[in-house]
Amino acid sequence: MIGRDQALAVRRDYRDAGLTEQQVEMLAYAEQITRDASQITEANIERLRAVGFTDLNIADIALAASFRNFMSRYFDAIGATVETDFLDDDPAIRAELAVGRK
Repeated sequence: MIGRDQALAVRRDYRDAGLTEQQVEMLAYAEQITRDASQITEANIERLRAVGFTDLNIADIALAASFRNFMSRYFDAIGATVETDFLDDDPAIRAELAVGRK
């Protein structure tokens, strides 16, 4: 399980957060899906295969990243807010992990 310190490190820069090469490639792919999925090329897919992901794994990553993006946009569109039970007790941690609406 990822701890608070590593979660913050991933948020700051997942490429320098002590993750495995496979995890870094997965997050780079998810980031590209988020930024502009239309720019994904066969080279992106080949990098995932090179670190051990199967085509089914890659499809799962794409689906999870796309669904997360969809849900984030949906919740923003309807003005939903975070349930307080899911917030960290430390306001500094909440501020660092927050993206978008505060």
